[in-house]
Amino acid sequence: TQEKMGTNKPTKILCLQVCFRSKFSNNRWYLDSACSRHMIGDRAMFSTLKSKEWGHVTFGDNSKGKIIGEGNISKSSSPIIENVLLVEGLKHNLLSISQMCDKGNHVSFDKSYCTIKNSTDNLVLFVGHKDENVYTFDSNHNVKCLSSLNESG
Repeated sequence: TQEKMGTNKPTKILCLQVCFRSKFSNNRWYLDSACSRHMIGDRAMFSTLKSKEWGHVTFGDNSKGKIIGEGNISKSSSPIIENVLLVEGLKHNLLSISQMCDKGNHVSFDKSYCTIKNSTDNLVLFVGHKDENVYTFDSNHNVKCLSSLNESG
């Protein structure tokens, strides 16, 4: 859960515990259907970042991480990921499925892949691959190449 400072009404932010058991990679993102906000722990990944103390996030094992900022992640080979929380101590990058859907994107899963498309023009934004029952994508991969391979295969 997230305890938002300055309000009487707590806002829930949940994360799956499974995301904290794999190897750390700055470029690997976990597609998380139980996480209500995108979040990472590496300040260097942000293209824009506003520092702010915004409360805490409670993880699946009941440990807490302090929210210390919010911003956008932008890499030349990937679309911009907006409104990402910077959480102190977080070891993995979590992409919130609900936040992607709230932005009007279409998210679909099958037994091997997860595809996130812009609903306006059906452009593929991200393609995740299932590995050990968890869907992930690497932000260093060129999404257009992954999309082309997926469509021709």
